[in-house]
Amino acid sequence: MNRRRPTVYRVTVGVPLVLFITAALLSCGRSTSTVDPETLQSIADFASQLKSDDKTERSFAARALSRIGPPAEGAVPALIEALKDEDQGVRTWAAKALGEIGGAAGDAVPILLESLKDENEAVRWEAARMIGLLGPVAEDAIPALAQAMKTGRSNAYSLALRSIGPAAVPALLKALTHDRWTVRKQAASSLGFIGPVAADVTVSALVTALQDEEWMVRCSAADGLGRIGPAAKDALFPLAAALDDEEKYVRVSVAGAVGVLDPESENAVQILIAALKDNDGTLRELAANRMGSVAITNSAARIAVPALVVALRDEENGVRRDAAAALGFIGAAGAEESVPALRGALQDEDPNVRHAAKTAIDLIERPRKVYPPWEMP
Repeated sequence: MNRRRPTVYRVTVGVPLVLFITAALLSCGRSTSTVDPETLQSIADFASQLKSDDKTERSFAARALSRIGPPAEGAVPALIEALKDEDQGVRTWAAKALGEIGGAAGDAVPILLESLKDENEAVRWEAARMIGLLGPVAEDAIPALAQAMKTGRSNAYSLALRSIGPAAVPALLKALTHDRWTVRKQAASSLGFIGPVAADVTVSALVTALQDEEWMVRCSAADGLGRIGPAAKDALFPLAAALDDEEKYVRVSVAGAVGVLDPESENAVQILIAALKDNDGTLRELAANRMGSVAITNSAARIAVPALVVALRDEENGVRRDAAAALGFIGAAGAEESVPALRGALQDEDPNVRHAAKTAIDLIERPRKVYPPWEMP
């Protein structure tokens, strides 16, 4: 009888286990001033290992240096050289390590900027991707990335700009007015991902983009406002107007954003009530779902009870399920009148609807505190 030999996992001989342990300990955030001589030697060993003939060892070394972070500043020259490695995995980890180290890692930008001029499109995209991994230290790359973004052929450049962060906002705002709709779409999305830190200038631009002639740009603008969150609550009424958009995907994005922009206001509830009456089932389901999220912390959600009771008879299973759940979250403070309708939903053909109705009745008749996801005990 042949017995299968067990798989044996071991660290490569050229990578002493003690070095890996050192990197793991340093990942806790020790500063350069507290790095002892033995650790500095480990960093030097990793830097040397980046020249190994074995790509696995090179990748391991780059990954370990990324875990070490700022104390590994002495390895920056070796990591910059590793950006030219033939193996994509090594290049990726080298770029990530440089991004984690920060500071002197900005010396890698000129090399990557040269690659942005390469005649091979794939090389340019790879260079943009690695610049993005560097993060804020790649600020000098913003003009070149903004210029490359104008082709509209790839989102690699806008992704890099969003990773650089707030410093890229002026370039992205300019791109938001470009002739190519693909460029405008990428700009709107990236501004949203940069988030509330630049809300004072990005929100008004994204509100304007809600009127763009191309629906995919309008969609990205609504999504972007949602990602900015409460810092974009001044956009609530323009978003409400966008619920009349002829394109259903825009309306879906709008409903998704409303629930996070100003979740404690009655205005948000009113907008979601309007969305519950939309002709598109996907939007109605999302509106019911967002209503449930809002109801956890917003007592004004009780005004949505009649609309949610109607939604319990919706033709879409998901709408009925989420409407029942929302009524449960509103609870005894305002949804008592919905209990007869919820009891009727216990006979629904969909088991998920029946379960949601049963849970809702329990929450209404035996009230207890319901925590929003970010406050779970």
